[in-house]
Amino acid sequence: QWCDWDIPLHWGGVSDPFQPAEKIYKNSLKLMNIFKDANYPVIISTKGTSILAQQEYLEVLKKMNVMVQISAICKEYDKLDSGAPTFDQRMKDAIEISKNCKRLMIRCQPYNPVVFSNVLKNLKTFKEVGAYGVIFEGMKYKAKRPNTERHFGDFVFSKELLKKQFSIFKDECHRLGLRFFSGENRLRPMSDDLCCCGTEGLEGFKVNKCNLNHK
Repeated sequence: QWCDWDIPLHWGGVSDPFQPAEKIYKNSLKLMNIFKDANYPVIISTKGTSILAQQEYLEVLKKMNVMVQISAICKEYDKLDSGAPTFDQRMKDAIEISKNCKRLMIRCQPYNPVVFSNVLKNLKTFKEVGAYGVIFEGMKYKAKRPNTERHFGDFVFSKELLKKQFSIFKDECHRLGLRFFSGENRLRPMSDDLCCCGTEGLEGFKVNKCNLNHK
């Protein structure tokens, strides 16, 4: 009985719903209509904003019980995101998307400390495009990289380094009127809410608190 409620579905955490193939098959648009008709709570995570910002998608999006998360860190990541809309294009699309969903979040995931200053400057842009808050989580590697250390099965940036930079991001987010969330499990208590998705207080969303963060 503990799961006898509409647990929000996080759509896009493993595979982007709005890849180029969507232009041909439009399967994600079909799913959006199903979610709309069911009024089921959905969190969409995507880099494929150029598709989601098209009018036929926005028309369905605005009728859904949905929050959208756009993965966007800085322009320097464009070379890593080959095939996805550029950072600037995502920010442009975010303006329209934010007007047609319950809430817009920006995902700075996976974050690399070398782009700290760039991300700090971009927080103002995130606010301007209509974001409610920003989620931060450090990059994880399968092999040793400079300035990383082993944490269970991954190589990650040190907790101390991330905490120092996240603290500055948090202060700046609050100054700008943004909420701050840590998707970094080691630093989850830094979040404005223990649910890092950003659904706090959002009507129609009841998050799962059966985890160690809410012990």
